[in-house]
Amino acid sequence: MNTTLAHLNLEKNNLGAQGGEALALAVASHPSLTSLNVASNALGTEGGLAIATALRTNTALRCLSMSSCELDSAVGEPLVAS
Repeated sequence: MNTTLAHLNLEKNNLGAQGGEALALAVASHPSLTSLNVASNALGTEGGLAIATALRTNTALRCLSMSSCELDSAVGEPLVAS
């Protein structure tokens, strides 16, 4: 595991729900990650919820960009709670 990864930019990488779920595992296991940009990916509700869940574990993240990710209102509350 990379213990120094602080910033990850995956904007416009054609990530879908499965990519979001896989990314969520990485986010949860990288406590040094402070910035994540997944804007303009088709994460959808499933991918968005997976990332929101991962953020309960990763408390270091300070900057998150998820604009234009086909998220619906079901993702908003879990993101705010994390």
